[in-house]
Amino acid sequence: VTTEEGTGIVHTAVMYGEDDYNLGEKLGLPKVHTVDESGKFNNLVPKWQGKFVKDAEPEIIADLFARNLLYKKEPHIHSYPFCWRCKWPLLYYARPSWFIRMASLRGKLLKNNSTINWIPKHIKEGRFGEWLKEVKDWNFSRSRYWGTPLPIWKCEKCGYVRIVGSIKELGTQAPRNERGEIDLHRPYVDEVFFQCPSCKDASSDAMKRVPELADVWFDSGAMPFASGAAGYPADYISEAIDQTRGWFYTLLAVAAVLGKRAPYKNVISLGHVLDKHGKKMSKSVGNTVDPWIIIQKYGSDALRWYFYTLNQPGDYKKFDENDVRKTYGKFISTLLNTVLFYKTYSQEKSGKFYNPKHVLDKWVISRLNGLILDVGKKLDLYDITGAARDVENFTINDLSNWYIRRSRKRFQTPRTKGEKKEAEQVLGFVLLEVSKLCAPFIPFLSEHMHQELQYTIYNIRYTRSVHWENFPKADTKHIKKKIEGEMAKARKVVEMGHELRARAGIKVRQPLSQLTASVKFSKEMSAIMADELNLKVVEYKMKDGFQVENEFWKVNTEGDILVALNTEMTKELREEGFVKELMRHVQESRKAAGLRPKDRIEIYYSTSKELGEIIQRWAIPLKRQNNANVIQEVEGRREDGEGWGEFAWEGNKVWVGIKK
Repeated sequence: VTTEEGTGIVHTAVMYGEDDYNLGEKLGLPKVHTVDESGKFNNLVPKWQGKFVKDAEPEIIADLFARNLLYKKEPHIHSYPFCWRCKWPLLYYARPSWFIRMASLRGKLLKNNSTINWIPKHIKEGRFGEWLKEVKDWNFSRSRYWGTPLPIWKCEKCGYVRIVGSIKELGTQAPRNERGEIDLHRPYVDEVFFQCPSCKDASSDAMKRVPELADVWFDSGAMPFASGAAGYPADYISEAIDQTRGWFYTLLAVAAVLGKRAPYKNVISLGHVLDKHGKKMSKSVGNTVDPWIIIQKYGSDALRWYFYTLNQPGDYKKFDENDVRKTYGKFISTLLNTVLFYKTYSQEKSGKFYNPKHVLDKWVISRLNGLILDVGKKLDLYDITGAARDVENFTINDLSNWYIRRSRKRFQTPRTKGEKKEAEQVLGFVLLEVSKLCAPFIPFLSEHMHQELQYTIYNIRYTRSVHWENFPKADTKHIKKKIEGEMAKARKVVEMGHELRARAGIKVRQPLSQLTASVKFSKEMSAIMADELNLKVVEYKMKDGFQVENEFWKVNTEGDILVALNTEMTKELREEGFVKELMRHVQESRKAAGLRPKDRIEIYYSTSKELGEIIQRWAIPLKRQNNANVIQEVEGRREDGEGWGEFAWEGNKVWVGIKK
């Protein structure tokens, strides 16, 4: 009854509810069961004896009405407990139980908890800490058949209790099963009897084992001791948030009862997995997801990586298959493609790098060692999500989208063998280290990477597993913060330059003459930026001294950085843009035909006289960059090669085909 409902009389049933029981205790009300353990009225209610209490309710109301004892009858909606499996209404039922006096160990529990590193941190003093501060005595017994029998014997005459602490105490009475093995389970243990030392009952079976079993959560809490596992306490355990008052607590409780320190040093408490709408998954509702179907579609590593990087471990996870698909496309596929790129263009067994000279190589090695340092620190702190996101950011943004993009020419059309070998050595080393970093997260893909890279780099097939390798250690002498800082600024200027191209509607394949930036870069870094933005030159000019010379200059500013792009299109730039477009179509034809980089080809084309003359002027670089022996004009189209296609350039049609 609430204050809003006014005054009245409320019914109480001492044996059927915690609040009712506490009130009965306070007022000294009688504790008598009128319902048996099957939920039916017993002989104290003869009129409805043997009837399930919920089924009897309409008859009870009708009886009160017939005897003119019913004041009012009206519907009233309120919460009521139901079995979550079968939806059957439940009854709260007071029973005699055995308890462990945990309240007396409150100080020990709190002290042990103070030594534990909790993920998420707020659970330590919050959900778990508050539970320990108000810890209740442990309702330890259960009325079932299967489980761990309580080792308690009680005299049926005087009530004397004996607790047996070991098999040794049972002596010759230690129960044995049909195979002659000592078996402490029912029914064998129930055949053990003792003579009562208190009431001097001469009969040898005066003391019988009490019928109750131990709470199954005691079994889980006793795990570190029952298993005889070495290395107590455990470095780390993990379970879902609902185990805060389950396994997490019982482990701590059993340890406290035994006078031990905390049984685990670190614990990750996981939030529940919900459906994509945020609802609890349930077979009856039909919103469950079969994990094997997801694994068959995307692989178990993609599913693992999705959970690692989606959000923090303690947060609820709204599972959406589309997000797993994105995870595969974003990270797993990128990782596989970097290995494929390396295998495709690394034709020599390069071995390990020693002293990289190219600024891109120095930068990526620096970033790798910084990554190793950060991931190691975060894993030591059990920051799994932070560590995984660092690996993902490095793999996608640094390694794939920048290092490999900017190193393609060194692999595909190197100026010297030494330039290509250095790039091979560095990329091979980086990928090997990444495979080791990823091993705890994505064990199968890491193993695949490790085996493939070992063969490509060292010509060794089926080496020892990546999971037998030591976790990487950062080589701090290779961490170059100055280079990283300059590269970060260079990438920012490039980003602003791409934005200016997009505003002007000029594709990156179209060369432009110049970009001016208010940040000064080394010659090597300026060349990288010019190559990425497809420019002839990147120049430095102070922000205060910059002036727009004509309408072709497009300006972009962000913070202290000013970037200006000259979008003026000369005849020479247009010509070069056409050649690059032609190269793109040749490369697409090679790819569609499944040709390898080392496969030599012949290039044929058909177009206008003007564009044909441009192609002939650029014949030598076209052949060199496309590994072609011939570049030749033909009449119409030829369909006897490996691939062909057509595109338009400033109103002229261009047909191009290749032949192996």
